Amino acid sequence: MFPKQTILRTLVLAGIVASASAMARADTLNFVLISQGDTIDFSLPSSPVTASQSQSGWDAQLNDVSMSVNGEQQNNGLYFYTSDAGGGLQFSNGTFDLFGAQLFSGNVHHPTFLPGTFGLSSSYDGGPVDSSLNISSSEAAPSSPNVSTVPEPSSLLLSTGALAFIAALGVRAFYRKQHHPPQTQAAAAGDAQLGEDA
Repeated sequence: MFPKQTILRTLVLAGIVASASAMARADTLNFVLISQGDTIDFSLPSSPVTASQSQSGWDAQLNDVSMSVNGEQQNNGLYFYTSDAGGGLQFSNGTFDLFGAQLFSGNVHHPTFLPGTFGLSSSYDGGPVDSSLNISSSEAAPSSPNVSTVPEPSSLLLSTGALAFIAALGVRAFYRKQHHPPQTQAAAAGDAQLGEDA
């Protein structure tokens, strides 16, 4: 039977690993855009590497983003605009051109997307809000059946490796306690032997 102290230490380390794993999964964000009857969903890192063309200072450009448009898979480029340029986003194929809030913090070269729900308007008519964009962590329940909540392989590897390390620490502590008596017991045994010799 493992000592209570070893079990407690193992539980604390397991909690730290679970938190680290959750943070790793939170690095991926799900985007669900509903605009004039169309549903578009895709996933991006919370802080993606932008394209080298994002030099104007007006937009964070991402190329070749895999997405589902009304259930059909396709790839599109995306431009996420700063508030000075009207905010919102635009698809490189021209199908969606929406303005509103700036969807990221930082600058166009090092953006970090902001989770939340944003109302966006079409730049063609400038009318009332007619689109909604929801940005959420990959752990949240998906707003669309096409959004995957399967953890990334890197997250699974991190969790498995850390749990194996914790198990090894527990076994090592148990083994040491069983085969190496504490210093106080060894000292008491030495004192008893000295008394017998006298």
